[in-house]
Amino acid sequence: MSSSRSDSTFSQQLDLLIAALDQLDTAFAIVPRGTDRRSDADWAAKVLLTRRSAKGGWVITRDLSGAPNVPGWGISISYARDWLAVAVSAHRAVGIDIEADRLIPCSDWPTHLMTRAEIALLRREPALFLTVWTLKEALSKEAGTGLMVDGAMFDTAPFAAAPPFALSQRRHGGLACHWRLRLKDQLHHLAISLGPG
Repeated sequence: MSSSRSDSTFSQQLDLLIAALDQLDTAFAIVPRGTDRRSDADWAAKVLLTRRSAKGGWVITRDLSGAPNVPGWGISISYARDWLAVAVSAHRAVGIDIEADRLIPCSDWPTHLMTRAEIALLRREPALFLTVWTLKEALSKEAGTGLMVDGAMFDTAPFAAAPPFALSQRRHGGLACHWRLRLKDQLHHLAISLGPG
């Protein structure tokens, strides 16, 4: 497949995902990270919030773990080297995670945070590790717990095995999605999850 054809397919899939998320009152952005990552993240979140609602004057507070909060909105932020990803969703929890592509040896997998299904999937397809990991991070952020609780409670195997850009229905409600994209010269893995609406 030619590069221009694959770029066109990627662009079409991304446009469809953005349109589907828009119907769910959800948006995300990936922006370069400056020197003050919290200010950069708050700025990006406020831009997304303003695009979703004419209210304006957004004040973002933080809980004890540093997670952002705006009443009536789900907000999630993730950082990867020179980039930050932000997601906002009206009236539902949201989680986002971005990771720079890199090889993670099997011996370095945090299996204590993984389900049996995830481990089985990764034994068959080790290249899916960062897909599983970004989904797990997004789900744990959406739940408001991070991975400080039992990470195995977030089983990502069904979503990691789904095609990129597919908004997968979760058993107890909500959606999860993953994809990869090139930012500058490096491939990145991205995942987003939405709580039940």
